[in-house]
Amino acid sequence: MASRVPAEAVSAFLLRTKLYWSLLILLAIGIITSPVSSKGGNIFLSTGNLSDVLRQVSNNGIVAVGMTLVILTGGIDLSVGSIMALGSVICAMLLTHDERTSATLLSFPILAVVCAFCAAWGASHLMSLRDRATGIKLSSTHRALAKGLTGLVAALAAWWLAAAQVPSKFGVIGVLIVVPVVGLAVGWLNGLIITKGRLQPFIVTLAMMVGVLGIARVVAGQDAAVHPVYTGTNATEDFDILRSLLYRIVPVPGLFFLAVVVLSATLLRATTFGRYVYAIGGNEQAARLGGGSRPGENRGLRNLWLPRESSRRPVHGPIQAGKA
Repeated sequence: MASRVPAEAVSAFLLRTKLYWSLLILLAIGIITSPVSSKGGNIFLSTGNLSDVLRQVSNNGIVAVGMTLVILTGGIDLSVGSIMALGSVICAMLLTHDERTSATLLSFPILAVVCAFCAAWGASHLMSLRDRATGIKLSSTHRALAKGLTGLVAALAAWWLAAAQVPSKFGVIGVLIVVPVVGLAVGWLNGLIITKGRLQPFIVTLAMMVGVLGIARVVAGQDAAVHPVYTGTNATEDFDILRSLLYRIVPVPGLFFLAVVVLSATLLRATTFGRYVYAIGGNEQAARLGGGSRPGENRGLRNLWLPRESSRRPVHGPIQAGKA
């Protein structure tokens, strides 16, 4: 009996950590098969090699984290690569052109609409907090007017600020704001079609994959399908920061990846919403009967997570361009 308990404990430990054993085995293979430098050091374990590995996996890593969040709710998103392509095209054109292009015609209206919706949503929550604090509830007319004006001001401000960047070409901060917003809008559209149209995510995102890729080709143009980014000549030198090394060790794209991992892990493990994601993805009916969700909440979660995952993918546009 005494020998059986440790065996069961070891078995339970192996089951809990099975996802990490493959990584450890892969790491061991890399160490064993790695060549040795002239100084006798293992090249695979060198700081330069590990830094380069982190830089190379940052793109796929961010995509994998976002896709994990979508899959946990029982959904799927096939439009990953197409949105990455669209984000890369828009990023390159915003960086290298000092005039209005198809990239600005596409991204500026989307930026204005997203900012308007976010501002209206924020105004609505602030008014709700105000109502609870004062005990006086605003009329629906006043609430609608306040949300509309807030959204309009935010949309005009976003458009004006974006348009002001065009004559001098966009900088790093500009593309890191505009490009992910385009991805957020595409993901939002995915979620809206899935929830309101009651369609399967596989079908919707498959169609979106083809459609967004076509949009990326149209935006790039037939005569200038390739838009090279040369920092210091046709783009700002500050864009080199996305290919730099922090303290000459940690690549900046890797920092984006690690930040996404920490943020997503915290959201899933430390919030009620994260527990709902696990519960609904495991068994939607059981989660509803257990009080973890209401009818239709699963689709609402997909509506939220699809834009969340999609908004990360166009970040690969600036990151990928910086790595090149």
